Amino acid sequence: MEEMKTVHKKANLIMPVFIGMGLGALIGLLAYVKDWL
Repeated sequence: MEEMKTVHKKANLIMPVFIGMGLGALIGLLAYVKDWL
C-alpha cells in the first residue's frame, strides 16, 4: 500500500511536466507556423 502512495506522488509530479511540455510544444509550433504564413 505504501508503494502505491509513492507512485501516486511521482505521477502527480510527472503529469504537470508532461502537460507543460505538450503546451510548450504546441505554442512553439503555432509560433513557427505563424512565421511561415
